[in-house]
Amino acid sequence: MIIIKGLLTIIIFFKATCIKG
Repeated sequence: MIIIKGLLTIIIFFKATCIKG
């Protein structure tokens, strides 16, 4: 569960970074 939540957080952070450019 913790690992999955961690990966999800990383994906969200990565997507947010891509949006910002």
